[in-house]
Amino acid sequence: MANPKVSVIIPVYNTEMYIEQTISSIQTQTLKDIEIVVIDDGSTDLSGLILTNLSQEDTRIRVFSQVNQGLSITRNVGLNNSLGDYIYFMDSDDLLDDDTLEICYNQCEKNSLDMVFFDADIIIDENYTKKWWYDYNRAAKIDQQVYKGLDLMELLLDKDIFRASACLFFVRKDYLLVNNFKFYPGIIHEDELYTPLLFMKAERVEYIPRMFFHRRVRENSIMTSGFSQRNVNGYLTVIDQLRESYSNEKRRERSVVRKIEKKIAISIGHQAVSLPLFVRLKVLYSLLIRGLIGFISINNLIGLLSPFTQKFKENKIKPLLKNIFKSKYNRS
Repeated sequence: MANPKVSVIIPVYNTEMYIEQTISSIQTQTLKDIEIVVIDDGSTDLSGLILTNLSQEDTRIRVFSQVNQGLSITRNVGLNNSLGDYIYFMDSDDLLDDDTLEICYNQCEKNSLDMVFFDADIIIDENYTKKWWYDYNRAAKIDQQVYKGLDLMELLLDKDIFRASACLFFVRKDYLLVNNFKFYPGIIHEDELYTPLLFMKAERVEYIPRMFFHRRVRENSIMTSGFSQRNVNGYLTVIDQLRESYSNEKRRERSVVRKIEKKIAISIGHQAVSLPLFVRLKVLYSLLIRGLIGFISINNLIGLLSPFTQKFKENKIKPLLKNIFKSKYNRS
């Protein structure tokens, strides 16, 4: 039997309420020549039983089970066990439009692409009450044409519309294998490393202006968990790994990496103000030794240094901080 056209890889951890609906959105794809590679990452709810039952009903579903090892390793296990010509990573609580895989596959074959990417909209769970602001819609902001990956990465960063989620990318498997692209184990924000790597080496990439992917925003997911030291460590690992990968590359590649660093540093500075004081000071030191402190806004620096800054009037502390970090700001 020939290999399937597409492998859909779905890591699962305790999503019994959603996994059947998620897999159904893959089973009903108009492209039928696919396999669904599901990895149960040590679920303690009924997810494993649901997966077993589904696999007995549909031979395209292949289920693997393991002790809990986290999202990165689980995705890598799926990739290592995939047979398809193209790879799509799906999350176990989200949904996909029925024609997604067929359109992406045809576009890649037609234009000999390394990958295509697309947009998403949001499904807010009824039990989620916080404000959600993240926008995945980039239609009319990018031309639909074939790009060199590095050019497109820079364009997305310059327009502030780069979105790192692996679930927005449909990738030729040979491209992943030749470049040994996998997810970095043991961290969160792993997509922030994986996705830039995809772009930096790609020769032919295209954007499809459709919101194929439907991201569920719910309580107790990785995406909606509170910001912590673990988030900071993940982000800093991404920066360190990108620097290691491109330290000897051409000036253009290093420039794009610097823009990624800026985006990440700004995110850290904005979110870390909620952390305990000793953690905030560690964050500032980590940014300082990496030459990233200049990307942090004055307001966020004041927040990170609080309560030390509370004794100063804002109109006095801002000029002081600007002078301290003047050279850093000029470099940013």
